[in-house]
Amino acid sequence: GFNAVGHLGDAWGLTSAMVFDKARRNGMIFLIGGPAFSPDSNPGKYSSFYRHEERILTVLYRRAIVGDSN
Repeated sequence: GFNAVGHLGDAWGLTSAMVFDKARRNGMIFLIGGPAFSPDSNPGKYSSFYRHEERILTVLYRRAIVGDSN
């Protein structure tokens, strides 16, 4: 449901994403500095992302893109 292009970042303690769906004219951005743990120790449950990335992107998608308040 979200056909986006953009950039994912993961370097020197920064985890980030900037993705944009041109057709729907919306997108998501997040920046996290220093998660205080090794992201490799917490892999995602349903994607190749780290678990904290999955959780952030899922909440952003559900709340900001879909508009689900649950």
